[in-house]
Amino acid sequence: MEEKTKGAGLMDWSAYLLHLGFIPILFLFVFGVMGILPVPEETYMIVMGVLIAHGSMKYATGLSAAFLGTVIGMTSAYMLGRWLGPNIIRKVGRKIGISDERWTKLEAWNRKHGKWTLLFGYFVPVFRLLTAYSAGIGHMSYRRFAIGAYTGAAMWTFLFVTVGVMAGKGWHMLSFIHH
Repeated sequence: MEEKTKGAGLMDWSAYLLHLGFIPILFLFVFGVMGILPVPEETYMIVMGVLIAHGSMKYATGLSAAFLGTVIGMTSAYMLGRWLGPNIIRKVGRKIGISDERWTKLEAWNRKHGKWTLLFGYFVPVFRLLTAYSAGIGHMSYRRFAIGAYTGAAMWTFLFVTVGVMAGKGWHMLSFIHH
């Protein structure tokens, strides 16, 4: 009888979810990036890359779904921040443990560093979630938001999906760890 490896459950569940296709993957990223679903987007992109490496998904399909889902999620968060304003967003933030002081610091950081915050914020999980809302609250121009957020989304999704593809191609080399 074969022994299951640790983490196989996550891999199996993620593979199932990612096999559902473009639209479910897209919405997974939309809701994940907005903070509505507590999903580990980086993990899904790496698993997606492994599936691509094994021929279960096309690279363009996986990358497009992750990128478009991220862009739609970030844009939605930006618009919500802009339309709802600081009072409602801060009220929700307090309920999930984000103090007014943290929001104030983030808004000041966004005013000073703007698109760079959006560009590199993707690589810091909770920070990524807050940057788009904060940009909307601070009425950053849509053009400035789009340049930073969409360039960052392209870099982030390309990096993690590609790492997953590389890991998938070398997966057999990791089998010695288990034995």
